[in-house]
Amino acid sequence: MTVQSAETQLPYPGDDPAGVGALTRGLRDARAQMTSFDSEISTARAALGSWRAAEAQAADARATRLIRNGQLVGAALDSAASAVGTYADLLTSARISVDGLRDEWATASKQLNALLNVADLPAEELAVAQAQADKFTDSLNEITDRYNRLVARVAESVATCRKALGNAAQAASDTDSDQISSLATGLPSSVAADVSALIADGSLPPEAAGMTLTEFISHAESDWALQLDKGLGLPLPRGSLLNAAMVDGVDLSTGMTIATTTADSLAAAFATMSPDERTWMAVLYPRYLGSRDGVPFETRAQANRVMISAELTREQGTLTERLALDAEAQRDKGFWDMNIFDDDDQDQLIADSRAKIELYQHLLDDRVVNDRAALPGEPATIARQILSFDASRNGEFAELVGTIDEKTKNVGVLVPGTNTTLMGAQGGVDRVGAFVERSKGQLAMIYWAAGAFPQNAEAALGRFNDQLAPDLVDFTAEVNRTVDATGADIPITVAGHSYGGATVGTAETLGLDADRTLLIESAGAGTDVHSVDDYRNPNTAVGRYSMTAPGDFIEAFQGVPGGPHGADPDDVDGLTRLHTGNFPEGYTNQDGEDMSGQMIEGAAAHSNVFVPRSDAWLNMYGVLTGGEVTPYVAPLHEVKTVPHGTAPGELYWPAELPDPVPVSP
Repeated sequence: MTVQSAETQLPYPGDDPAGVGALTRGLRDARAQMTSFDSEISTARAALGSWRAAEAQAADARATRLIRNGQLVGAALDSAASAVGTYADLLTSARISVDGLRDEWATASKQLNALLNVADLPAEELAVAQAQADKFTDSLNEITDRYNRLVARVAESVATCRKALGNAAQAASDTDSDQISSLATGLPSSVAADVSALIADGSLPPEAAGMTLTEFISHAESDWALQLDKGLGLPLPRGSLLNAAMVDGVDLSTGMTIATTTADSLAAAFATMSPDERTWMAVLYPRYLGSRDGVPFETRAQANRVMISAELTREQGTLTERLALDAEAQRDKGFWDMNIFDDDDQDQLIADSRAKIELYQHLLDDRVVNDRAALPGEPATIARQILSFDASRNGEFAELVGTIDEKTKNVGVLVPGTNTTLMGAQGGVDRVGAFVERSKGQLAMIYWAAGAFPQNAEAALGRFNDQLAPDLVDFTAEVNRTVDATGADIPITVAGHSYGGATVGTAETLGLDADRTLLIESAGAGTDVHSVDDYRNPNTAVGRYSMTAPGDFIEAFQGVPGGPHGADPDDVDGLTRLHTGNFPEGYTNQDGEDMSGQMIEGAAAHSNVFVPRSDAWLNMYGVLTGGEVTPYVAPLHEVKTVPHGTAPGELYWPAELPDPVPVSP
């Protein structure tokens, strides 16, 4: 018995790379001719501008169809050229791989043939020879498996080419039809250039050119997410809808003029797009648009679904690697690892990865109550509306809870404080969600943590507001833009908790545009703020409110002379300090203690003011919805007897509280 030669056993798969390369060049030449054709038709169409006869109108309509169809054929040719070019590259690399496999095969088969053709051997030597033969047979089987996988890749590429070439042929045969709307099943001409460009640079597979929006989204939120998670490549392809948003900017490092976008230019560009076109832009350019001011909120939400999907895929890969490392570490544990140290332990890293994966899956899969479910055609639940997402460092996040439309009565923004991270975002979302739920669809809230927040002792530093405050100003401008688009008069409240209160105050010195502000257990009134005259809110009738519960540790940081967070907000004239009061009836704390009707005080009051239905929470709700609030009243001390006289005892509220007052404006 003799093993076959490598050339016989491992023939080159597929076609001749040179011939496929020639086909690629032919397709690209055809695409260039289509571009020239499109330019000539556009020039001819422009010449019809001053001719008003019926013939001119008919010619213009015909030219419009030709341009549209030319774009479709051109995009199809781009896809075909990309697929065939990929096939040609694969064939070349496959031949190199096969040459390597042949060398391995020749070495192993030579050794195996020698063992198979030996004369009779003693039993002991025969057993050794058989073991060696089995080893070389296993090597040949493994080489065959690798070869078969390579052949399968080539076959898959062939199928892709056939589909792309079929699409191009179909598009070319239909160029005189008024019914063309896509390359195959649903791609509109207005996004064909973008899709073709992303296919050409390898971000998308060729079959993307033939997909409907629904089909594309299903891939963008799963197997294509990582490839789409990239920056905006400039220049954009000719015909891209985003070109309308491009304006001249300056590269600060070189001083050169560059193409860029502004919030206003993006808003103007998106205003001209259809809802489907906006969604296409979101899934094609998710990283650029997901947190970008000027982009409609619903577009940002769709873009961030792709971003979250990419991060989910990335973290799932990280978890797999950590599990493998942990398994290896457990196998290799020595005396020191088992008894004293555990340097290779991956438990915490694995737990972190699993927590991130769980969060990302919730962000993608959770459905929330639709405030407008009672309207005809509205679903009972909707996907979460993530307006900003970045998993790097401690993360950045923003989410809209509720609906902003002509039926909305108020909109609020809550800025959190120290130790804010992406992993803790759900707690902040739950806080704003409680307010929205009570309003029964009349209040929409945004949890805004779209920046780097201080961690632990960093809270003593004001530098985080150097970026947070201007970013909040810009984001609030987008909230105003969204509200204005409804045509309704909807007041906007911007609230900040802890460090976030100082962020809101600092932002107001930079031109924050809000109808009301609320500083909750705030570190200060804002950097360099000593009076309301330091604020630069363009709204001339701002309602400003603050609250700090008795004994909150934040009191030690408020109004520190020369401190980074400005004056104590509760002492600034022009800010109405609000009552923080008691826990609601029936409230039990984390230790199982019944806190019904007890005063919200002490260090824990810093967060306990957010307990739903508490006096502090109801005052926040009053500000957010433009209702009524109870002004602050100083607590009283019980007097207790001590061996040598009396001393202050527990705090309590006066029996008579101030009457509630209406919120302004």
